[in-house]
Amino acid sequence: MLDRRHFLQVGSLPLFRPLLTLGAVGAGLKGYAQSASDYKALVCVYLFGGNDGYNTLVPHESSAHAQYLTKRPLFNQANQLGVGITQESLLTLPLANGQTTGMALNPALVNMHSAWASGRLAWVQEVGNLVEPLTRSNFAAARKPAALLAHDDQQELSMLASQFTQGLGTESGWGNRMLQHVLPQSDANWSQVSFFGNNRWQANAGWSTPVLLNALSTLPVVRSDAMRSLIADAERSSRPFSKAYASLMRESYEKAAVINALFASNNSLVDTSFTNALGGSPMASHFNKQLLSVAKLIHQRQSYGAPARQIFFVGLGGFDHHGAQFNSQKSYLTDIDKGLHAFFAALTAVGLERQVTAFSMSDFGRTMSMNASQGTDHGWASHHFVWGGAVRQGLYGQRTDWANTDYTVPTSPDVLMPRIALDQYAATLASWMGLSGADLNNVFPNLRNFSQPNLGFMNS
Repeated sequence: MLDRRHFLQVGSLPLFRPLLTLGAVGAGLKGYAQSASDYKALVCVYLFGGNDGYNTLVPHESSAHAQYLTKRPLFNQANQLGVGITQESLLTLPLANGQTTGMALNPALVNMHSAWASGRLAWVQEVGNLVEPLTRSNFAAARKPAALLAHDDQQELSMLASQFTQGLGTESGWGNRMLQHVLPQSDANWSQVSFFGNNRWQANAGWSTPVLLNALSTLPVVRSDAMRSLIADAERSSRPFSKAYASLMRESYEKAAVINALFASNNSLVDTSFTNALGGSPMASHFNKQLLSVAKLIHQRQSYGAPARQIFFVGLGGFDHHGAQFNSQKSYLTDIDKGLHAFFAALTAVGLERQVTAFSMSDFGRTMSMNASQGTDHGWASHHFVWGGAVRQGLYGQRTDWANTDYTVPTSPDVLMPRIALDQYAATLASWMGLSGADLNNVFPNLRNFSQPNLGFMNS
């Protein structure tokens, strides 16, 4: 049978309430007519460790690139020194009207570059955890997030969209809070799925907890024949507790069978499109497996009764590059680039590319300057990508001025303060998912401190 831990992971909801609702989609989105075309999903791509956004999205204009190189000497393959990227190797980001953005992508992001060219990619610059706008002049007096530059705390704050982390496990993540405003609790089952374990973004024990799955792995169900007999006996019982428990167990077993069949299959249009986009090579990357799992769940959402709004959590670790950064980050960025390209190729093949948006988050950014170990240290602000068919192409936020100290931390002049709050970034995504202005202020308590709650990088 399902072991107790997996049984709880598949959906810990109040007693006697079915864990995994079978059949068609339920009562419907709050205030929305529910239909297949109304479906939307967010995929959070969390880059654990603090990705160096300044070597992911890089200045290309000559004077700005020269200033960048004063902080980050060019990488030398022969002696493995430096972290800077040559101007000629960068992938430029021109606009449709022929104008240049002055920015470019890390050479590893070839597929992301193609997504930009087709209008499906946005970059949001200088994003980070904030409580209110900051500059050097108001830094001492202004409210700031707790425990700056600390991995665990900043990860939690980015997922909670809160000023403080209590560390009690009772807080609700902004992804979960967002869903509460667009779904009735009766439709909470399968609204959240994680392929990278428990996370605060989807956390809220009082409303609904995420389904935790392993990428492309079946749920361990043993002695199913014996359990079917026991469940049937219990369903005939006159005891209310036995009947309710039997109903719950039957739905869990049937749902597990649906998911197991889904992950065992590898010949659907989603599978073949994903594999072809990877060049037909075997899928060794765990990150790719997570994304293929998400694509399969999205495509077959009606088979397991998913609601009209879903959020998925996938992750990749290893971004804490204090040393030997250049080649290591390049390898991770290549993995992300290939995986997301295959993911959207699969969704495009089944007509769902406009209904799914992937976006990045990370602990924090990195310092402007390279350290003595050919890496970068903990920073604050960073750049994040948003990829999908509903994305409005562009660079959002102000470009990094490597020579301007107005937004450097007074006590740490190599650390840049965010110009855009995580709340603004997240609220723009939440608006696309269907939240109203009043709902946004409830989900993001710090949002009212900023003049631009919607950054404009999503089409309706």
